Amino acid sequence: MKKLSIMTMTGILAMATAGNTVLATSLEGADSATSEASINILPGTGVTDPEIVNPIDPEEPTIPVDPINPNPGALRINHVSDLNFGDVTLSGRKETLHAKKVKTKTDQELPAFINIADLRGTGDGWSLKVSQEGELVRGGELAFQPEYNGTDEGIQTVGGTLAKDGDEIDLMIAKENAGMGSHSALLGGLDGVTLTIPKDATAGQQQASLNWNIVADPSTTIPDEVVGIPDNNLRTAIKEALGVTNDNQITKANLEKLTEFTAEGKDIVDLKGIEYATNLTKLVLDNNKITNEGIVPAISLAKLVTVEISGNRIMDGKILSDWAPPLISSKPLERINAHNQNLGRTLAATNPEDIALLDLKWSGGKETLQMRNLIRNSQGNYATLYSVTLDGSNSGIDFNFIDNQNFQVENIPLGTGSLEYRAAWGTQKLGFSAFVKVDNLDVQIEE
Repeated sequence: MKKLSIMTMTGILAMATAGNTVLATSLEGADSATSEASINILPGTGVTDPEIVNPIDPEEPTIPVDPINPNPGALRINHVSDLNFGDVTLSGRKETLHAKKVKTKTDQELPAFINIADLRGTGDGWSLKVSQEGELVRGGELAFQPEYNGTDEGIQTVGGTLAKDGDEIDLMIAKENAGMGSHSALLGGLDGVTLTIPKDATAGQQQASLNWNIVADPSTTIPDEVVGIPDNNLRTAIKEALGVTNDNQITKANLEKLTEFTAEGKDIVDLKGIEYATNLTKLVLDNNKITNEGIVPAISLAKLVTVEISGNRIMDGKILSDWAPPLISSKPLERINAHNQNLGRTLAATNPEDIALLDLKWSGGKETLQMRNLIRNSQGNYATLYSVTLDGSNSGIDFNFIDNQNFQVENIPLGTGSLEYRAAWGTQKLGFSAFVKVDNLDVQIEE
């Protein structure tokens, strides 16, 4: 489990009546009088355990949770959850994991959250920062998208990513005259904080420290942070959508203004950076070159209703199946259309690299062809296909799987030039299909 180290400021707020206040009652006649009411509110000592507000619904009863910060102070972090991502088996692919939910003392399960109390009574505001000490996973990245469900409109969430030792980000900011009292926020929304690990991650138990720091600053403002977009084509499309010309104008604040984003046929490969367009409800990215890894940043966009990503290179159907919510869900996402995913090229039976990729083999006097399925299904395996066609026809084609990924096609006619295999499935909220095409089979047969 990842250790979280809590850093706090000093102080805590309490209320007390003044001891020696002189109140003056005025008697203006036989039937009228005016009296006064008075109270002197003092910052407290922080001896009493704070109220931990429910981070999902602040109107719900307070939640009993450990650990509670034992250090008194008028501005303090009362509680912050550990982040535990459990076990993951290396697959040779980039993986995105969600932190496990935490249990309260009453066995209620909640996503990781933080509770802050500002009991100074000054209205000076504050900012919450988190920094990483050490490296959790070499080449990995922690992503925070905090969600505040309270009613204080002066509290705003920021968020960002931590990747290496010394990285620091702002998570929440309370403006002047805001943030007073007890407030809770989910650290990564309902889905939880995410950890992205590279395909070449190192095995073993790994741990890093997160240092949480709440800073008092009456002049605190949300920084207009520039978002780096590694994919040149995505960067250009975003600038067009924002109506800006400079890369430095792609800021978190500007990305949050986008409610719809369309970029079809732009040769986009990687969507990193799109996760900051948190108010997107419609995403249209048909006929690009988006890969299994490249689609991942869009998955965290919690307000999406429609996603159009047909004609890309997402050959891992489980990524999309996990993204699509069940029929009954609190998520607004209604439909993902992801048809005709492909490798971006036709493989050749005469190319040694393609032969190795497909594990292509002939048997039975070159009437039976064996090959590897490269399309991962919604359950995470490769043991299903929808159809196989030879030279564009599936009439009389016999195919069957010989293990959990390889299949064979029997009775291939002499002179057959191409083979295409296709996988397809769908739900009410997801339509997926993908294909792989191989040509030059006739040349291979004649050798």
